[in-house]
Amino acid sequence: MSDRTLIRSALVAAVMAGACSLGHAAPFTLTGSCSVSSLVAGQGKCSLYVMASDNYVNPTMVRKGQIKVNGTLVHQWNNDASNPSEYSTLATDVGVSCGGTYTVTSWIVQPGATKYEQVGNMPALVCPAAP
Repeated sequence: MSDRTLIRSALVAAVMAGACSLGHAAPFTLTGSCSVSSLVAGQGKCSLYVMASDNYVNPTMVRKGQIKVNGTLVHQWNNDASNPSEYSTLATDVGVSCGGTYTVTSWIVQPGATKYEQVGNMPALVCPAAP
């Protein structure tokens, strides 16, 4: 098991918020954690892992999906127009500054829609300080 995996397990600041249902979208859950990559002084870098998912029971058809951190787009997903798949999970791992506070949002565009709608919510994540 790598240092990163052990530290992620030890320092996870997992936050699960209530699901949000908009329009025809299934309820979405937005979760996240922040971890330090190394406990060696001066070598620690932080990683923010974020996942937005539908309820898996009634998968949602989505045209596009986005994850933003502090308002900056960090992950974009586009469905195949000719052979669309049902949406289940949108996830990304982003390098961030240790000790920082991060606001994460997730967005989707449903079939037939032209605008993104925010789905899922969670409180701001605070990353641990690097050693």
